[in-house]
Amino acid sequence: MGDQQTELSWKIGGEAGFGIMSVGEMLARICMRAGLHIFSYPEYPSLIRGGHNTVQLTVSTTPVSAHREYVDLLIALNRATLDLHLSEMTAQSVIVYDSSDLTFKDFDPSGVEQHGVELIAMPMEDLARANGGQKLMRNTVALGATCALLDIPEDHLAEVVQDTFGRKGQDIVNLNVAVLMAGYEAITPEDSAGFPQTIKIKKQKSEQAMFTGNDALAMGAIQAGCQFYSAYPMTPASSVLHFLAEHGPSYGMIVRHAEDEIAAIHHAIGAAYAGVRAMTGSAGGGFALMTEAVGMAAMTEVGMVIVEAQRGGPSTGLPTWTEQGDLRQVLHASQGDFPRIVLAPSNHIECF
Repeated sequence: MGDQQTELSWKIGGEAGFGIMSVGEMLARICMRAGLHIFSYPEYPSLIRGGHNTVQLTVSTTPVSAHREYVDLLIALNRATLDLHLSEMTAQSVIVYDSSDLTFKDFDPSGVEQHGVELIAMPMEDLARANGGQKLMRNTVALGATCALLDIPEDHLAEVVQDTFGRKGQDIVNLNVAVLMAGYEAITPEDSAGFPQTIKIKKQKSEQAMFTGNDALAMGAIQAGCQFYSAYPMTPASSVLHFLAEHGPSYGMIVRHAEDEIAAIHHAIGAAYAGVRAMTGSAGGGFALMTEAVGMAAMTEVGMVIVEAQRGGPSTGLPTWTEQGDLRQVLHASQGDFPRIVLAPSNHIECF
C-alpha cells in the first residue's frame, strides 16, 4: 500500500432497509476499538424501505469533529449511490460497487474511470449467498471489503460481530463472520495497491466509548438526577427516549411513552409540580405543539427541561435531516415575558 494517511473518509450508500446504518455502526466500532478516532453521520429518508440511504464515517489517528468535503472510499450497493456521490470523489478515491446488483447490469465503468477514480467490482450479493447468507447481507460483505482495504487485522472484526449479533445466537454470529470474511478475502493485492489511503492501526485496544450526542444528553440527565422523562417519538429526538427507556429505570427514573407531544409536556409539568426533576423532548414540530403548555409551566412557575432536537425546513420539516433553525421559536415560545435558559450544545461533552 501507499503512504500512511492520518485521516480517511468512507461512505456507504444503498436503498433504505438494507442495513446501511448497521454496517456503518459496526465499522465505526471496529475502527474505534482499533485505537482510531471516529466521526459518523447517518443520512436517511423517513421510509422503512426504499429511498436513498447513506452513512458517512471519518476515521482519524487524531480526534475529529467534522467531515471533509470529499470521500476517499465509497461503497455503492446500487447504481444510484454511484451516480449521486460521484461528484464527491477525487482522483485518488476508490469506489467498490456490487456488480451483482441489477442496477449495474448495463454499467459502463469507463465514464467513471476517466475521472481517475479507481473502481473495484465485487459481486456482493453472490458472495453473501455463496456463504449461506441472503441479499440483505451484502452490507456485511461490504464491511469485510472495507476492512481489508483499510488493512484492519482480522482479529479486530470477530469481536464486533459477536457484540452485534450475539443476542441472535451463535449460528447467526458464525454466518455473519463467514460472510464478512468472504468480503475481506475478495480484496486482491491489486485492489489494495490502488488504494493509497490506508491508516495506521494501533496494536493495543482502545478504551474509548462510542455514543451519540443524544446518548450523551440522556446520560447527563441521569447524572443530574432527572427522575421523570416523558416523550412521544419524533426523529431526531427519539433516541433520547430509547436510551432512557432502556437505562433510566436502573437509576430510579420513570420513563413514559406518551400518546402525543401535548400529553408528554403535561406529564412533565405534573411530575415537576409534584416535586421531581422532570424532562420532556421532541423535534421542532413536536415542540410547536408544546408551546401552549410552555406558557402554562411559566404561569404556574413550574421549572423543567425540554429537549428540542432541530429538524431542517419549515413546519414539521425534514424528519431525518437537521439544521439549527429553531432558535427563534425556542426563544419566543408562548406568550409573555418569563425566564428561559436556552443551551445549544455543539459537541458530546456539552450535550452531557
